[in-house]
Amino acid sequence: MSEEIKNVQKSSGDRALNIVGNVYLGKVAQNASTEMLSIMKVISVLSVLSEGVADSREVSEKDIDKKLNNFSEFKEALKKEYSDLLPHYGSFYQEALKQSDISETTADKIAITLRRRSEEVLKESENNPITALSKLTAKLIEHFEALPIKEDYDEAAVRFYLFNELVKCNIFPNPLEL
Repeated sequence: MSEEIKNVQKSSGDRALNIVGNVYLGKVAQNASTEMLSIMKVISVLSVLSEGVADSREVSEKDIDKKLNNFSEFKEALKKEYSDLLPHYGSFYQEALKQSDISETTADKIAITLRRRSEEVLKESENNPITALSKLTAKLIEHFEALPIKEDYDEAAVRFYLFNELVKCNIFPNPLEL
């Protein structure tokens, strides 16, 4: 089990493991698609990883055009990948958000966690957002594979979730200009 999940489990008891391992399954029909379950699993893992994050909104500028211009060298590749994923995963993403039923506070904590982690990974990736997205995807999948309940997942669905958070400026946030 990943160290982060173990640490949350130690501090939160079995509740954390249940969130990641079981709760999302109870809210979804057993015949739900692997794509939707993968996105719900991302939300569940991020909910656990966000426990203990201060409950306040961090300020960043929500401007996707500015973000794309910050990554001008990668702009077309980012737009193409998102455009390729959207037709297949868009409806799964929307349904997973409805089914996950997370509170606004938890959603804010997830956004803060994603902003912080994505900035770290972007620095490690020498400001290459495509490499950074791959690393973030791999880190989430490591958490999936560390869970005691082994299930199939769709890696592209995980990446699509991260792309949507990029569009919402929760990944690689734009600094607020004063």
